[in-house]
Amino acid sequence: MDIKGNRFAALVSELGATPLMEQFIFMNDARRLLEDEQKLNLVFKKADDYLTVIEIAEVSLFIENHRR
Repeated sequence: MDIKGNRFAALVSELGATPLMEQFIFMNDARRLLEDEQKLNLVFKKADDYLTVIEIAEVSLFIENHRR
């Protein structure tokens, strides 16, 4: 898939027991990998508790392609 010129959104969601600060750290690491190393154009980045499963200390990363 040719991703040059495409815009992407990244969403980090905790799964029940992950503190918000850890989500921000994870998002920063994911942003660095996606923007700096993979050269993706991230136009939207958000971390919060969108999807919650009872007391699971994990996070999920969703990436969506906003084609022009």
